[in-house]
Amino acid sequence: MLAWLAVLSAVVGLIGYVPYVRDLCRPSDTKPDPILWGIWALEYTSLVAAQAHEAAGLALFLPASQLAGVAIVLALSLRRGALSITRQKVLLLVCVLAALSWWWLASSAVVAILLLIAVENSAVVATIFKVWEEPHSENLAMWGSACAAGFMGTLALGFEAQIVLYAYPASLALMTGTVTGVALARRRSLVATGA
Repeated sequence: MLAWLAVLSAVVGLIGYVPYVRDLCRPSDTKPDPILWGIWALEYTSLVAAQAHEAAGLALFLPASQLAGVAIVLALSLRRGALSITRQKVLLLVCVLAALSWWWLASSAVVAILLLIAVENSAVVATIFKVWEEPHSENLAMWGSACAAGFMGTLALGFEAQIVLYAYPASLALMTGTVTGVALARRRSLVATGA
């Protein structure tokens, strides 16, 4: 594992939350969904615990830094966010709890990690739909930074890590990159049409 790249990925990921937090502390278009951020907080807490169980070592830096950022945004979103309860969000929460139950019942951290990543990606898909409808509702500096952090985190694992440890950073890069790309494309299309 490339230790310096693992640390850098965590730092880049955490720094990415600075503009998001700044937006939440002043008037802006950024409107986080407290339910989705709560799901991510629970999911990241579980993911860090499951990866620690698998002796992830330096690979824990990235999800731990993301957990710290998510916890801060969650706290601020409860004051400023756009709360909406939907069946999809309730289902996501049930899935996180099911993944945790599976881990506790089957004693399989690997399965829990994969299930938690699937749940996280489902919450990111909900965010993709949100930015399609409201392309300015998310701070893209944070999402782009998370994409870069995921890419660096994947590279930091080198070639000798357990296969399951590649799933999280690669998934983070892909999903946050998709949020960023969809929001940018939607913003451009709205400018082009004068909407």
